[in-house]
Amino acid sequence: MSAPTDKNATEIVQTTFANIQSNHQITDSWKIMPRVTYRYNYDDYRYLGNSNLTVGRSQHYTNSIAGELNSTVKLSKGEIGFGAEFRNENIHSSNIGDHDRDNVGLYAEYRTSFTEKLDVNIGTYLNYNSDYKWQIYPGIDASYAITDAFKIIGNVGTSQRIPSFTDLYLKQTGNIGNPDLDSENAFQSEVGFKYNKKALSLNANYFYRKIENYIDWMRNETTVPWQSQNTGDLNTNGINLRGTYRFDFSKDSRLNILLGYTYLDSEFKTARTETYSKYAISSLKHQITNTIDYQFRNLSVMFATRFNERITGPSYWVNDFRVSQAINKFTIFLDGQNIFNATYYEVGAVPLPSRWFTLGVKLVTF
Repeated sequence: MSAPTDKNATEIVQTTFANIQSNHQITDSWKIMPRVTYRYNYDDYRYLGNSNLTVGRSQHYTNSIAGELNSTVKLSKGEIGFGAEFRNENIHSSNIGDHDRDNVGLYAEYRTSFTEKLDVNIGTYLNYNSDYKWQIYPGIDASYAITDAFKIIGNVGTSQRIPSFTDLYLKQTGNIGNPDLDSENAFQSEVGFKYNKKALSLNANYFYRKIENYIDWMRNETTVPWQSQNTGDLNTNGINLRGTYRFDFSKDSRLNILLGYTYLDSEFKTARTETYSKYAISSLKHQITNTIDYQFRNLSVMFATRFNERITGPSYWVNDFRVSQAINKFTIFLDGQNIFNATYYEVGAVPLPSRWFTLGVKLVTF
């Protein structure tokens, strides 16, 4: 958040992640899936690099442990899914302080086919957070098959985003958190169609999303620090188009082509008196994505490109590639990111990575 004056800055990150999960078929119709996860992260940001560790240094230690139990029961008509999850997260930070909170969630959903062509999924999620108390989020989605290949889809749902510890408690010279923030609450709806036949797949959707109590970092003048605020309601209308085509040259050789387009029209319905915004002005407006993936036996070559145009700032193209070769249980791969070295920004004045390459080996033992 200090670009472009942080050219000498360095950052050290250490992360440990563990996950244990299993599946248990209790009866022919009842299955449970428990899971436990743990994540530890240490972040050491040095604004002046290693030249002076007493000024402009931020250290954060975070821990998160979570457990969940998911279950499904097959019925004569449909399937019931239900479960519970618990998560505790805490932080010890030089700029955020010491904080701890718990989150408990309960969910239930029912999936069924009312007719041979109509599928419906109805569900709800009940959430308790130690800072924001109880909330409930219902939703429904449905699909109707006009033909074997053509299907109409639609969904309506609600959701929540709880402010992060950074949003709430950050204390820096240029950035100040806000402990009085409310959580964001969103309503979203979507309608569209899917077409799948042989090698061709097409999706087209129109969606609407309204976020209440949208959280942004604002300031009135350049001399005033950024502060997180609930800035009003953000309404977004959008269109998403996606198509794929598969060429099968032989049983060992095939080519997949994907092309996608997204359009977003975002508007604030509540007056924003602040002059500067970190996130609203960088919202995406147009995006084009294209992926070409060729596979010959155990060799895979992929080229991906995307075009982004935001509300402000210049548009840009970013191109990536990957080459991988599987040898028994090993896969050797070479990744190239931003191979044409485009200069682009997504939030404020923070530049995204220039051209870089990764060479690696992956071992699969099961």
